Amino acid sequence: MSVRRHVIVDAQQSVDAPLTGNRVQGTAARYAVNNRKYVRSQDLVQVVQQLDVSNDPQWTQAVMQWVRDYYDAQGGGTIIGLFSTCYLGSPYLDHKMDLLGNIIEHYPSHETPPRPFSSARTLARSAAYEFIEIYDDGTVTPVRADGQPVL
Repeated sequence: MSVRRHVIVDAQQSVDAPLTGNRVQGTAARYAVNNRKYVRSQDLVQVVQQLDVSNDPQWTQAVMQWVRDYYDAQGGGTIIGLFSTCYLGSPYLDHKMDLLGNIIEHYPSHETPPRPFSSARTLARSAAYEFIEIYDDGTVTPVRADGQPVL
């Protein structure tokens, strides 16, 4: 016997739907957004600060897996990646950690990062933020060096 829940779809009609109906998904989205308010750990901040110290692919993959696991455990929704200042020096200005594509890519000032990372570039130039989180729902969240998100 399957468990079903009566979910109201709109004011005009209602249907019997499994627990993945609109109301349940809305609650899950609010839960995820609420979980983004937590202060990020200093371990995470340090990992992001060290993205430029190694070009070893195994190290990079291990770091990216650790970051993905960190965000999965927080329950803040699906994170696409992180964007921050690059410390490799000229000509690089900033870099992205694309958690879906498993790549870290560095950008010189004359090259525009692809969307949605391009929307974080202005924030990354500010000394107020250590890195910027980019979520699949379009949310861009700057994070300060002390781990405090700016919502």
